[in-house]
This record gives sequence, C-alpha cells and structure tokens, in this order.
Amino acid sequence: MQMDSELVSAIGRGLCVLVGIKRSDNQSDIEYMVRKVLNTRLFEDDNGKRWNVSVKEKRYEILCVSQFTLYGILKGNRLDFHNAMSGEDSQAFYEKFLAELRSQYDPDLVKDGRFGAYMQVDIVNDGPVTIELESPAKKEELQAAMNGEVVCGIGRGVLVLLGIRKQDTVKDIEKTVRSLLDAAIYEDGEGENFNATVKEKNLPVLVLSQFALYGGLNGNKLQFHESLTGDSAQQLYNDFITTLKKEYDSDQVHVNGEVVCGIGRGVLVLLGIRKQDTVKDMEKIVRSLLDAAIYEDGEGENFNATVKEKNLPVLVLSQFALYGGLNGNKLQFHESLTGDSAQQLYNDFITTLKKEYDSDQVHDGVFGAKREVTVSHEGPHTFYFESKWKCAREGIEDDQTSASCQASTCEHSIAPDTEGRREEGQGSQRGSSEHWSPGLPTNPKAK
Repeated sequence: MQMDSELVSAIGRGLCVLVGIKRSDNQSDIEYMVRKVLNTRLFEDDNGKRWNVSVKEKRYEILCVSQFTLYGILKGNRLDFHNAMSGEDSQAFYEKFLAELRSQYDPDLVKDGRFGAYMQVDIVNDGPVTIELESPAKKEELQAAMNGEVVCGIGRGVLVLLGIRKQDTVKDIEKTVRSLLDAAIYEDGEGENFNATVKEKNLPVLVLSQFALYGGLNGNKLQFHESLTGDSAQQLYNDFITTLKKEYDSDQVHVNGEVVCGIGRGVLVLLGIRKQDTVKDMEKIVRSLLDAAIYEDGEGENFNATVKEKNLPVLVLSQFALYGGLNGNKLQFHESLTGDSAQQLYNDFITTLKKEYDSDQVHDGVFGAKREVTVSHEGPHTFYFESKWKCAREGIEDDQTSASCQASTCEHSIAPDTEGRREEGQGSQRGSSEHWSPGLPTNPKAK
C-alpha cells in the first residue's frame, strides 16, 4: 500500500480486508465482522485440504483498508454514496473495528493504511479468491422488517427485552447476563419444568433494546424520565451484548428481531395474577390498558392515542410465570395465584375488558394451556402498568405491586410492574419459559 510513492503498509501471505461502513452500522456489526474475518475457513490446512483453516489458525497477517465506495450505488450512470457512513463518524467506527480486531488477534499481525487518504493498493490475489462478507443488519433486511418480513428468526429460544435506567452500570449489565444464563427456565431431559438453563439447552438468545421498559404513566401520558437513552444507553447495550457473547456461545446471540402478531396490529396482554388480587385490581388494569396513550395519533405524533381511539384488537393470555422469582437459579411461583381462583379473576378481567371496549375486538387464549406465542413487536416498546394494594406491616402502610399484565402490540408493548419489592438477589421473569425479559431492578442498581 503506497501513498505518493511512499510505502505505507505491507503484509506477506494473509488477508487484504476492504472495509466498508454503512450509516446504520453499530458495535454488533463490528463484533460480527471481526469474528468472521478471523474465523472463516479460507486457507488450506497442513495436509493440503482447501477451505479448512482460518487466518487466525495460520497466524497470517491482515491488511485493512477503509473503503467507503463499497456502499456506492448507481443512479443512472452516476455513483451515489449516501448509504456510506460519512466523515468523522466513519473514521471513529473504523478505528473501533481495528481495535476490536487487534484485541481478538495478535495486534502485530494487523496492519492498516491511512484513513481517508488517496492510496495505491497492490494486491496479489492468490487463487484468485475474493469473499464478500456482510454483517446481518443490512439496510435491505431492515427494510424487510418494516415491510413485515422476518429479519431474524431464532426458533425456540430466549427473547430479551433490555431496558436500561439512568443509574445503571456495567455491573448491572453483568448481573443481568448471569441471571439470564443461570436461571432454570426450561424443562430438563426428563421433562421436569424449570429445571434447565438456556445454556444447558444450548438455545439461541435474541436481544432487543427497550427504552420504554422504564416508561411510566403521568395520567394517561407516558413519560420516560427514568430511561437511559443516547450514546450512554448504546454503550451499556453494547456491553450487554459483549458480555453475553463472552459468557455464552456467541453464534447463539442475535440482535435483530422477528416481528409478527397473530391478531394483526393490536395489543397482546400477558396477564399475571397474585394471590392477594381482587376484581378491583382487574378493573384497574383494564382502565390503564384502555386509557394509556401508547400509539401515534392521526398526525403521526407518538404516544398520543389509545388502543380504544385506534380501535385495535386486544389478545389476552394468562401468564402465571410473571410472578415467578429466582431463588438462586431456581424459579419459584409462590406469589402467583393459580387454579380455579386464578381462572375466575382471569375471566373477570376478560368480562370487564369486553364491557369497557368493543367485545368483538377482545380475544383470549385457553386459560392454563401450554401455547407457542409469536409476537410482532414493532418499535419495540414495552411499558409497565400496575395496580396497588395497601398492607399493614408493623403499623405502617406501604405501596406494593399487585395485579399486572404485560401487553405487547404489533407496534408497542404494554406491561405493568410484575415484581413489586422482592428480596435481594431475586431476578425478574417476564413471559413463559420460552421468553425472558429483564424487568425492574430489585434495588436501584440491580436488574
């Protein structure tokens, strides 16, 4: 590689990597590309078998060249580069790519040129062999998701809806990862429920950022003053992904979402009921569900119209596991109301909802039955609603979380606080044994 006849960088046998950076690229794209560059089997082994060992196994050199023209497209006969990340942002991103590559390999074997400079690159293409690698979150795939196509389907596995609060730190992220991987949320080989972890089952994990988890109602208006947003949230989200990939099989960790809802656009309510709940709690949850401004209005302003105003359907599923809590790595459900009493309150919820809304728009599953639920979760957004009850404890009244529901819509999700106040060290389960969603912290700095 030369610039103005000056030798800038050179390698022997190895890879010349032309790095294009797209506007939408993020840390997960860097991690994916580094992993593929280092581990893709492109070389012959010591026995002469082709396509059998990686550059890392051969300990060959890697020469990286920034290449914004890779994302050029033709408009007529003219090249357009609007898909490429521009200016200082792309330079910072490229430097992060190099840093990640060097951290995962011998840094002395990774060479690069001068970013943005006009250079002459002489490549001896052995073979010739040229491979195009694209990180999963391509623009076309993102557009496909917006058009209702499946972007990332993981089959059976864990869906993580990751909410981050302003006071959260890397330690909170690490604790959430440990809880996620160590919780016994699946059946074991003998069919005993809640006796095996996602690691033991070797199932995939799909992670979605979810700032709306820490949204709260002010009247019927949603506010997000507790949520961490922007670059700081992005950094902690990246830390979560990095930690999860480090502690688990990185190929089982996915960061793009499959989005489909069986009722069309509408609300999916996952209804959890506690032992102390009453009909009044059901009525309060129904009111919160119907009156919350969770949709965009006719002028496109977000969080300014209710499900009633949009006249969208509501699907209700019973969800006793919402009140499960971790005892070590074992799930316990001593707070959940089950059996005939739970079914009666569930029926009361459905009856009240049909009374307060268009009954033809209310749908429900079979109470207590095992189901497979596929959710089209646009946004995605998840909110918590809760009813309150008063208890006398040592003569002091204290607010506690009572009846709750997690409601997912084809565009948004609504969910109440399903934890209340729990003992230190207990985690939060959202959904069934096939879905995990981190919830509110058990103390101000632990999720």
